[in-house]
Amino acid sequence: MDSDEQFICEFLKFWRGQFVGQREIARRAAGKRKYQEDPGWAKRALARLVEKGIVETDTTGHFRLYFQEKKKQSKKWIAPDIRNILAASGKDFAGVFEIDEEAEVCNNA
Repeated sequence: MDSDEQFICEFLKFWRGQFVGQREIARRAAGKRKYQEDPGWAKRALARLVEKGIVETDTTGHFRLYFQEKKKQSKKWIAPDIRNILAASGKDFAGVFEIDEEAEVCNNA
């Protein structure tokens, strides 16, 4: 990510969840001097960010950071023999692992 893209991402973090216009981003993301020298500097960087999937756009041409809601962490399945080893350790692993009771492994010793 180049410096222009970083300026835009940092600016859009303050507007989390809200769409912001390209002109507003160009004016405020990297400072007044950069906007005065090249008012369309953000257009190229925004196009690259949209292509990378970091920024999303709406139908009116406004932009915001793309964020996914965090999914609830799922439990992981472990084999019964590993469950026995973990139980023997004396630590509590409840809520971390899910044991499949139907897939009991026969211990032929």
